[in-house]
Formats: sequence, structure tokens, C-alpha cells
Amino acid sequence: AVPYRQSYQTSGITVSYDFIGEGIRQITGYGPEEFNTSLWNSLTQERFLLEELAEYSFTEAIERVRSGVNPVWKCEHRIQARDGSIHWVFEAAVELRDQAGVSHGSIGMFQDITKRKQTEDEMRQHLMELETLYESGLAINQLLSPREIGQKLIELLEQKLGWHHATIRLVHPQDESFELLAFNQPGLKSEADRHEVEARFKTLVAHSSQGMSGWAVRHTQVVRSGDLRNDARYVDTYPGLQS
Repeated sequence: AVPYRQSYQTSGITVSYDFIGEGIRQITGYGPEEFNTSLWNSLTQERFLLEELAEYSFTEAIERVRSGVNPVWKCEHRIQARDGSIHWVFEAAVELRDQAGVSHGSIGMFQDITKRKQTEDEMRQHLMELETLYESGLAINQLLSPREIGQKLIELLEQKLGWHHATIRLVHPQDESFELLAFNQPGLKSEADRHEVEARFKTLVAHSSQGMSGWAVRHTQVVRSGDLRNDARYVDTYPGLQS
């Protein structure tokens, strides 16, 4: 965690950092000598107030903590660091008060929680995938045609997982050939465009020796790739995809 101390000037409107730990450089790419409120605000893309403060606006939450109604400031920030990377940062702070109880500053800390957030996102993704598989099972029980099943799967992938580029293929085990059942590609403006794309898909990935679909079938493994352009298994069926 990175500790800090703030002071308030001009009736609390202006905030300055009297001290902030060296660790802020690792989180933001800026050292303590560069760090200030304006810089922090420029890096912050989103803020999420936590616990009792979550129901209030950012300004209201500040007023409640400084007045003592809520004793602890807790907030999560999504920031873009100096190198362009995205970090999630947890902040907690308590007020410093004079003998009259008036707030004149705060002490707090920033903590990089990016890895935890990524884990939470992955868990949500897995839950959505399980829900999609469950609904897929219901669809398969109700539909007889493989193409109907394929189209239903395309719809579920888009609705539940937000997958706008997807292809459903049927594997024929006797010769390990692929049959294209359904696909989704945004931006197709005519039936002719759709037929052209369908023909390309059928040509590019038609057998278990081709593409990431083929690799998954041959190795009986789920495949995830965050860098398709540099993945030798990938056949460029959807130009511009990265993962």
C-alpha cells in the first residue's frame, strides 16, 4: 500500500499532498515529486464509492466524511497510468481534525488491486459461460436441426457473453471435417456479403488440421488467446480480432 497525507486549503476546496509514498510511481508511472490532485484526477477514468458511501454522489460523499457522518473514506478508482496501462486502485482515508473537530486534512493509502479485479472479471466470465452452457442444453433439447441449434448458440453467445464474432461448426469424426452451422459477423449489409463471408469461413477452416478450432478438437482442450495476431494456430477468419 502507498501511504499519503493531504491538507485542505480554501475551506477544503483545494487539496494538496504533503506526502505520498514512493510506491505511487509503480501504480501511476509518476513519482511523488510529480504527483498532485490535478494529475490524479487526469489519470482517473472511473470512481466507485464503497459501502455506506456508495449511495451518494462523489461530492456528497466527501461532505459526509469531512463532517464526520461517515468516519472512513473508501473508493475504487480505475486509472490509466503513464504507460497507458489500466490499473484498479483502492483508496481508504480518515480525516485529520483540529481541537474544534474541524477537518483540515486526511491520511490514507492507495493500493493496487488490479490483479484482484482481473480475477473477479474472470469469475464473472466463467459464471456467464456456465449459464450459457445451461441455456444451450435447454435449446438442444428443444431443437432437432443442427443448424437451428447452431443459430441458437450464436444468439446465446451474443446475449450472455457479448461475443459479436462467433462461429459454430459441427465436427464429423469419420474424417475430422468441419461443417459450418452458423456464424455472426457484424456489419454485413446484404445477403451477398453474408454468402461471401460464409464461403470464406468454409474454405479457411474446414478440417481439424486448420485453425484454433482444429487445434481444440485435436487436443480436446478449451483455447483462450489474448494475442491472436501472433498466435500461429489462428486463421484470420475475422480480420482485426485480438482475442
